[in-house]
Amino acid sequence: MNEHLDPAVEEDVSLDPGYDGSRYQPGFPKRIWLGRRRKVVDADPILPTAAASVAKLPEGQPVDAHQIAVELSIEEARADDLVPQLEALGFVGQADPTGGRAVFFPDGLVISQGTPPSEIALQDLLQQLRGLVGLTKVKSEVEQICELDRVAQLRAERGLPPTPVTRHLVFVGNPGTGKTTVARLIAQIYARLGVLSRGSFVEASRPDLVGGHVGQTALKTDAAVKRALGGVLFIDEAYALTRSQSGSDYGREAVDTLIRLMEDHREDLAVIVAGYPEQMAEFIESNPGLQSRFPRTIWFEDYTNEELLAIFEGFARSGGFVLGPGVADAVLETLGNAERGPGFGNGRLARDIFEQMIRRQAVRLAAVEPSDADLVTLTLDDFSWEAPTIRAIHSGSVEATSE
Repeated sequence: MNEHLDPAVEEDVSLDPGYDGSRYQPGFPKRIWLGRRRKVVDADPILPTAAASVAKLPEGQPVDAHQIAVELSIEEARADDLVPQLEALGFVGQADPTGGRAVFFPDGLVISQGTPPSEIALQDLLQQLRGLVGLTKVKSEVEQICELDRVAQLRAERGLPPTPVTRHLVFVGNPGTGKTTVARLIAQIYARLGVLSRGSFVEASRPDLVGGHVGQTALKTDAAVKRALGGVLFIDEAYALTRSQSGSDYGREAVDTLIRLMEDHREDLAVIVAGYPEQMAEFIESNPGLQSRFPRTIWFEDYTNEELLAIFEGFARSGGFVLGPGVADAVLETLGNAERGPGFGNGRLARDIFEQMIRRQAVRLAAVEPSDADLVTLTLDDFSWEAPTIRAIHSGSVEATSE
């Protein structure tokens, strides 16, 4: 983009695959050029709310990150990142000697974003879901959820008694089976169905929810839920909240707070918890409140060898690579020899094999003057099962983050 424009914003570029900008009000950019930092940054999803909050103040009144953090109930570090975005859009001025920034109204601000893209239709999102490799049962479950919500809405529109529908879900399965990817899609699908207002997606883990001192945990959990309102709060390895052996652990306080907030915001929040099957069963059984709020579990089965090969080939296509003779067969044979069990890498295994091949190709081509074809072709010379990372995942000895 033209770095001399100040302020200026970058036209639609993807933040996430399939992302359509639903978290932002029309006219707000997804990426912003920060002139003084000479960089483009992803716009914070809470930026429109922050701008509306600042715009309520008298023109010329100073405002700083601390005030914004208090007003929006967010951490001050996040507010620090919001301030230059507000400045780039013209909602606040440059910092004064006290660190405050005068508020002013950007009547003449022109956002070089063009027409906001139209929303992705529900059917387009479902088509993205159907296009994922494997996950046949998962896709069926998600489509059933869609039908339940549709029928519930029809009943409400016609004055019939409401159908009890819970949107909180448990995802169980080994790492790399697509849990995060599907959760992102569900957030957008819920928004298109009209059951959630924004379709936002917030990932959280134990450090995001649990504090180290009295009073911190409830505040951190509340802040995470507020960020997710209107969408999905996704908690991976949720059982980590209740498995500490420390007598002063506050994980169970986080669970209790989460249960209360799920009830308080039941009309505009969905919580998806994910992790290994046995540990997730223990987690749900650890609290009667969890059992009543998470009645539905979706199982993410391990990919077959052929599905993992398809995922590997998808990584190659996305990176602009082609596979030389014998590569697909070698990868498939390797996948067939991989030990399957708890911790099996699934999609992560396919990705690691692909990334190892890219590194080996780079070393191989460094000694020659490569042609264009050489630069985009992965050959058997680039394939090695002996790479340490792949061997570790092959044996199931590397703990992978669930996806």
